[in-house]
Amino acid sequence: DDCVEIPSTPQLDLPQDFAIEAWVWVRSYNGGHGVLNRWIPAVGDIQLTFGTPEPLPQLELASLEQVPSHVLGSWAFVRPEFWLTAVAPSLPSAETWHHIASSYGGGSFRLYVDGVLTSSMDGTDVVANPQSTLYLGATARHEHTFDVAQGTLYWPPIDGFIAEVRLSSSNRYSANFTPETRLRADPATIALWHLDEGAGSLVTDSGPGQNNGTITGATWALAPIRSSAGPSSL
Repeated sequence: DDCVEIPSTPQLDLPQDFAIEAWVWVRSYNGGHGVLNRWIPAVGDIQLTFGTPEPLPQLELASLEQVPSHVLGSWAFVRPEFWLTAVAPSLPSAETWHHIASSYGGGSFRLYVDGVLTSSMDGTDVVANPQSTLYLGATARHEHTFDVAQGTLYWPPIDGFIAEVRLSSSNRYSANFTPETRLRADPATIALWHLDEGAGSLVTDSGPGQNNGTITGATWALAPIRSSAGPSSL
């Protein structure tokens, strides 16, 4: 359950058009999955992930690979039996920084890797926003009946580093683009966690809502250099 937890608030809700993005450096895809997750069963489900450790409905993650399904995908719940889903044909290379993003608007839900479109799905429906904790790193969900004795179950945390996680209230990427190395807050920013504090348990939101997060389990380490803005990341 190594992750950052951001308390639930309507300020984190995604509007009709939106974008989710992050910089990631993965050591091994055998070690983890989640990048961003906000989920309540049958209520709302917003994901940016490198796969799932247990089977999911194919409408949710359209991959026939055997579990664990290590695929780069993003999906958002609209209503029962209907998700917006985009799955990349291959995983980004390990042990190097990659910018990954999903952007919705203009009639499609799109997934980009390093600014290049890898997959898309037609859609114009508004996504459902679960009023639940938002997680960076591990994914707080499971496909089994909730067991009070066990508490919250998690999909494994990402094995590597995450930096520059941004939620936007616009269809930020409608075509191929050159990713910014260090993301910045602008009028379309809902939240922005640079994840470069380097010490302590607080993760600061540079967005307008100042929705700060708390680190659980994860530790700070000196990451491979990504930019002159600083290599320290979760």
